[in-house]
Amino acid sequence: MAEESCAGCHKNIDPFGFVLESYDQIGRWRTHSPPLRTSKKYKEALGLPVESAGKLADRTKLEDITDLKKYLREDIAPFAECISEKLLTYATGRSMNCSDHKLIRDVVKDVPRGRIPRSGDSSSEFRELLDTVELFALLYFRVILRLS
Repeated sequence: MAEESCAGCHKNIDPFGFVLESYDQIGRWRTHSPPLRTSKKYKEALGLPVESAGKLADRTKLEDITDLKKYLREDIAPFAECISEKLLTYATGRSMNCSDHKLIRDVVKDVPRGRIPRSGDSSSEFRELLDTVELFALLYFRVILRLS
């Protein structure tokens, strides 16, 4: 990165993007990027090989999606806080502020931890997180409607 202001953020977000580079826009696995040209001559040609390795700011090496899963399982709270914030932003139609961030941390803290649920697991902690976020959004709208 040539721009110092850009490099500060990119060193934190790029490694996650590199790991996910092995998936195309609709989630299919790929080993090569699409070719830069799309003419008939290049139709069968493969693009450059996908480079999916990266190093996080804390020096953790991520080679592939398996390493990313392992990294997230070690401390799921930041991921849960981030997804909660995004869902609440979408549900409420506004950005979260400082007091909202404290509530989000409390919501995430209250959701059971210990293991990442598997597909089909009836005791899905993720489902409980979604239910809690939904309840927060409903309460938010009830308070806003009363104040209006």
